[in-house]
Amino acid sequence: AAVNSRLMDIMLNRFRVRLHCSALKKYLLLGQGDFVTRLLDLLNEELSLPANKIFRHNLVSILKAAIQQSNAQYEDADVLKRLDVRLLRSVRRDTGWDVFSLDYHIDLPLNVILTKSA
Repeated sequence: AAVNSRLMDIMLNRFRVRLHCSALKKYLLLGQGDFVTRLLDLLNEELSLPANKIFRHNLVSILKAAIQQSNAQYEDADVLKRLDVRLLRSVRRDTGWDVFSLDYHIDLPLNVILTKSA
């Protein structure tokens, strides 16, 4: 019981697992409405291009702009540095909408609990 209590204390306080679960809900599950609206507005033109004309650095710039133009700018700095853009492998005739993915980087020990398959 003491080990379990200590482990829970470490995960909740030192590694802030609740903060990261909340961030996943807000950003990957699109719960932060003003951010999502602004991001989609800014991405619309870029993601309408053919996938082979999309560049990750442009999308990262758009992500940063959406953060600055929404209430996401007040989010914990650790959360914001974990938000990222990933481009999936494209096939012929894909548009940016087909290959764009919003990503949230999780490292040890959180990635033991919050896995990509979860």
